[in-house]
Amino acid sequence: MGLGKQLPAHNKNAGLVLDWQQGQGKALIAGDVKVIRVWNAATEVCTNDISARSGSCITSLTSDQVAGNIFIAGFGDGAVRVFDQRLKPTTAMVKVWREHKQWITNVHMQRGGVRELISGSRNGEVRLWDLRMDNSIDTIQATKDTLRTLSVHEHAPVFSIGTNRHEVKTFNVDGSYLSSFEPHGSFLSQSRTSPVVGAAFHPHKMVMACSALYDNYVNLVSC
Repeated sequence: MGLGKQLPAHNKNAGLVLDWQQGQGKALIAGDVKVIRVWNAATEVCTNDISARSGSCITSLTSDQVAGNIFIAGFGDGAVRVFDQRLKPTTAMVKVWREHKQWITNVHMQRGGVRELISGSRNGEVRLWDLRMDNSIDTIQATKDTLRTLSVHEHAPVFSIGTNRHEVKTFNVDGSYLSSFEPHGSFLSQSRTSPVVGAAFHPHKMVMACSALYDNYVNLVSC
């Protein structure tokens, strides 16, 4: 599953980035390359190579899980681009936002949503978007620390961030702060000062899983 079309070394560091489209049986794959590759899981064949239209690496992908035509990519230079698979690969990019100024940690479109999008960048800035609009509809300064993770609940209007300071913070999408906690680690583990590197909401329950660097624990937390 080689990607090819590598970026220059100074624009790379994202590794492999993947978004799975369950309803379509397709995987969107990108990373330190100039294209987003669409794979059909059933036939194990690449069906499309879509130009990323950027010299920066792709750091995150999210897509409409209903029809699967629209997907969004976050980039290392802070750009967020919207693509439509129904168009020709060279013209599939239909919108670009450049309001973030740092590496996009994550972009997420809620399951069933066709317009609502949340993005977060390393400088702690979280933005809410409507795909029809040319500018973000809201900005939340979620932390002054480095934002390492951004997770969005699929059916509730909440999101969480993980920081370099071993902290997970939860917000309403209107920017209201809800809670914060530090993931549990072993007594002698250095993870108590380690950054949060993984977090995800349960798709239906108000429960979140998270973990820190160098830790052997996955914390399950009721929101």
